[in-house]
Amino acid sequence: RERFLKILVLEMAKSGAAIDDERLLTLAKAFLEEGLLPTPAPDFLIPFFDIGLLYRSNGLVFVTHPYLESYLLAQALRADELLAEKYFDPDQKKFNYYAFDLFCEMGPADGLISRIANYSLNACKVADERYPSKHVYLDGAQKLIAMSSQRQLTSLSSGLMATAEKLERNDPDDGVRTEKQRILDTKRYVRSQVGSRAVERNEELPDEIKMEFETLDGLSRALALCATAVGAGSESLSGDKKVELSHLLLRVGAKFTDVWTRNRLRIDFQKMRNDVLSDDNVWAIVEEFGAEGDQFDNIRRELEMFIHGFELNAMIEPMGRTLSRICATAGVKVLEPVLQRTKASDPIEQVLRSAWMLEVNPEKGRDAFKAALENYNGTPLLRLVLASHLLWRVFWHHYKTAGGRHFVISAKRALRPLGMSPAPQKLEDARKGHRRK
Repeated sequence: RERFLKILVLEMAKSGAAIDDERLLTLAKAFLEEGLLPTPAPDFLIPFFDIGLLYRSNGLVFVTHPYLESYLLAQALRADELLAEKYFDPDQKKFNYYAFDLFCEMGPADGLISRIANYSLNACKVADERYPSKHVYLDGAQKLIAMSSQRQLTSLSSGLMATAEKLERNDPDDGVRTEKQRILDTKRYVRSQVGSRAVERNEELPDEIKMEFETLDGLSRALALCATAVGAGSESLSGDKKVELSHLLLRVGAKFTDVWTRNRLRIDFQKMRNDVLSDDNVWAIVEEFGAEGDQFDNIRRELEMFIHGFELNAMIEPMGRTLSRICATAGVKVLEPVLQRTKASDPIEQVLRSAWMLEVNPEKGRDAFKAALENYNGTPLLRLVLASHLLWRVFWHHYKTAGGRHFVISAKRALRPLGMSPAPQKLEDARKGHRRK
């Protein structure tokens, strides 16, 4: 029955869709005839549905468990190298990352890995041609520098903390409840304004922007493929292939964060400030919220704070997501010798490599992280991203571990030049995996 399921999922993979009952019956008959098995095809198929391995919907047959389907597909593709290369073609519109992960764990052929490497290399070359300047974190972008000044960050964090305390306050007073609702309404309003002004894909975009999204598509897929291949294939690939993929992963990650951040910089937050914070608009919001006139200044202050907060999040998300992808997908301990042989070509790659090394070997990663920061002289915003990433990782993945303290030390080191440091109690909570209310 397992052999038949492999045939079934392979047939679905070839056709790119589920099959109907007629095609299922044909496959079962061919399978039984080849094996000289006496069971009638309809009787052979009944248990697959009775025990819940297969199910029908709108006249089509599906495998009930996605993991089982991907696992069997990965096994079936291992027996056909040419079909595997075709199925996992990185240029196709849709890509089965789940099956690819399992396939790499089982030991992919060198031909497929070379194809993934060539795709990633080409994505980087295209991006380099279109964006030949230094990484945006290194080219002195005034907007990023201004956003990460100590005054701006201290002001924002203080305002957000005060707002959070108001929202958490358990007070039955009507005035407190009204204020909470006003704050939530203000935040929702700003979120809708940010969403309406973000650069989104559509046919009416200028060619330059369309090309930018195409570049991001290529880099995004290359990042996912390289991270999955070297992470899932950490025990099945040759050492040279893993080193090649690791170098590519750093190169792709650095370029992806550059182009994605530049794309986010296209959002005109200053114009949004001018529009949203104008007297006429604030008065309109006061009326819309049903607030009293004396709340005008409070609402304007909250609007400004949330705009800054959303702007900061929009700018740091590309680097944060990239760090998370690399560390979560390829943070495998057995890759330490590979990372030792993987050399960064610029300060951004060095930072990515050091964060990756922290996942693989926290003690050595701490030293690599220190060296990367000493070699970095770009916008301070990166330090904020790194601290946030490290504290997130230690909270969710390294609490109560011997290596957790190296993440905390590194996060503090990242923030030190900004004149900031997480509260001692919050660091302790993160290290122990506790969430304070």
